[in-house]
Amino acid sequence: TLYGLPSYATRKLKNRKMVLLVDECHEAPVEVLEWIRTISDQINNLFVVMAGLPTLETILEQKLETLLNRVTVHVELTSLSREEVEELIRKRIEFAGGSGTGPFSREAIDVIYERTGGFPRNVLKMCDDLVLQTGSKKTTVIDKSIAESAHMPETAPVSINFIETLPEKQKEILILLSSSGPLSPSEIAEKIGMEDYKTEDHASRSV
Repeated sequence: TLYGLPSYATRKLKNRKMVLLVDECHEAPVEVLEWIRTISDQINNLFVVMAGLPTLETILEQKLETLLNRVTVHVELTSLSREEVEELIRKRIEFAGGSGTGPFSREAIDVIYERTGGFPRNVLKMCDDLVLQTGSKKTTVIDKSIAESAHMPETAPVSINFIETLPEKQKEILILLSSSGPLSPSEIAEKIGMEDYKTEDHASRSV
């Protein structure tokens, strides 16, 4: 049971170490985060790795500071460079049995980088969408024109009432996009001002 787990795990581990990886941790209810804090105290040689979006730190600050105080190492993944985006795509293709970055041309990768701001999750999502959308077109290359004209999933219309409930910075971004058209996260950060952030990467990630 959950109540007997700490003593059971300690007996089974003896002098060995165990790592518990909790992915998408920002989606966990507070009760689960409290449980993680409890077992980290009760099980010897247990190391907990929590992976999540930057909002996780805010959640811990506001609702569970006792768990935040137990964090000994903090690793922040910033956006990838253009070269790193290409390497990410290459590694995924090679893992699937392909070679190089085909079917993506270098120019298409430029578009992917600009649209996603270099965030890995967004890069992989856009690549997946491009492959699915062009799979039936009998083409062996995803070039710049295909990447630029790719159909991105539509979202449900947002009511004005909802927009009014957004924080000021988010409303500022919506107003900017409505007047200027598509912009990358770094371009948005530059236009709205980055004085509130430590680095350009922090600003882009926040956007």
